[in-house]
Amino acid sequence: MEYLTETAVVFSTIIVVFAPALVAGSVSNEVDKIKVIFHNMLLEETGLYIILLIYYPEQEQEIQKVIKYIDARPFKFSVLGIIPMDANFPMIVVNLSITYIIVVLQFTHLY
Repeated sequence: MEYLTETAVVFSTIIVVFAPALVAGSVSNEVDKIKVIFHNMLLEETGLYIILLIYYPEQEQEIQKVIKYIDARPFKFSVLGIIPMDANFPMIVVNLSITYIIVVLQFTHLY
């Protein structure tokens, strides 16, 4: 029973540490989807989008501004401006942990 409690604490800690990275990755994917929707609005030649652009021609310029804004300022989180917070963050932490464990093991065998 003691191991079950410790395992639950470890898993909850892992979830708390890695949840922001996974959420940031999913939000970034949603921003990319929105960008694709805006591109489709500009490329669509029939349907609701073309009616919108016919009756509101200034909308095309506004859509192009939004696309340029998204391209100029991509949606990215980072830790201290160094480590990107995305779906790769858990693997970065695992790689760093394994590297330091190997280094510590090598230094402990010197004495």
